[in-house]
Amino acid sequence: MFHWGLVWSVGCTTNLDGRLKFNNFLRDLDNKKSMKVFPDEGTIYDYEFKQKEHIWTEWIDSFKNFEIDQKLSYHEIAIPTKDSARNRYLIKLLLSHNYHILTLGPTGTGKSLNCS
Repeated sequence: MFHWGLVWSVGCTTNLDGRLKFNNFLRDLDNKKSMKVFPDEGTIYDYEFKQKEHIWTEWIDSFKNFEIDQKLSYHEIAIPTKDSARNRYLIKLLLSHNYHILTLGPTGTGKSLNCS
């Protein structure tokens, strides 16, 4: 849990370039240890830690069975991405523990949709 918390506290406070540097920094540390912490594929930001099972799973696994509801209008369809899955999870976690949140980002990146 420490490593997951490190990624989503210290490691989330930067931009894309900083995330890549932080990913490489933690991967280098991970490679120096005899017991690897993070999965080999992707970046450290691509994974969620399942505490009960003690395993890392990709964010995209949370919507691999996604199907578009045929009754929805085009403007009502929201296709999940690993970013939206990640954001929804973290927003839900914070709100369920009564923390205030502020989501930032450019127009059209799903801030309002992910908070609903």
